Amino acid sequence: MTKVIDCPLCNGGKLKIEISNGYKIVTTGALSELPCICRCKNCNRNVKYKVVKEECEK
Repeated sequence: MTKVIDCPLCNGGKLKIEISNGYKIVTTGALSELPCICRCKNCNRNVKYKVVKEECEK
């Protein structure tokens, strides 16, 4: 499944990231803890992120 999020650096670009259902993308935190990188086509900068499992809400 492709997930589209706003670029956290320029707030104008869209990032398309391929992830499985039940997971979410986190772009905040220490840069050393964010292992994945994608490039924003709007601001032309690398955006670091990590993929974590979503918690079940009851």
